[in-house]
Amino acid sequence: MARIVVLGAGVAGHTAATFAKHWLGDKHEVVVVSPNSKWNWIPSNIWVGVGQMTPEDVVFELAPVYQKGECFSPDVAFLDNSIGAYEWLWDFGDGSPTSTEQNPAHTFPGPGTYIVQLIINPDDLCNDSTTIEITIPEPPTLDLTNVNTVCGECDGSATITVNGNVGPISYIWDDPNSQTTATATDL
Repeated sequence: MARIVVLGAGVAGHTAATFAKHWLGDKHEVVVVSPNSKWNWIPSNIWVGVGQMTPEDVVFELAPVYQKGECFSPDVAFLDNSIGAYEWLWDFGDGSPTSTEQNPAHTFPGPGTYIVQLIINPDDLCNDSTTIEITIPEPPTLDLTNVNTVCGECDGSATITVNGNVGPISYIWDDPNSQTTATATDL
């Protein structure tokens, strides 16, 4: 599984995140980091200036857009590969109700380690069971450090640090140079 972190939520950042998620599918994660909680569709600002639109028409909250796909989803789909089963009993190990579906989907309550048990043919003398450990990790945290020197001189820099249980990380800065390292320069 890959985790791509898109740094910047401008037009290029949104476009990169949208296409990356589409191309990579649900097995990979795309995280967008923005210094602001809102996004402004700048080409429409002219309509605000001439009274044809309000600021609320061209600015919206980013969180609802990206909450559609959580960075660390607590949703897990289970697949039973047993032979000769005709009845199933799944215990998800989190205190929630059990499931009798053959291939259930389950949402865990949050980060943690859960022992999931499957019993096939539970009311039969020939029943069998297996367990699996599922770990829902803590979501990562991001630290952004910037160094601005002279305004308008393009000599500042910014560094992003990703902390927590994360795998390989790719960087794409939403800047004219489309920098791909943890530190962007000439900002």
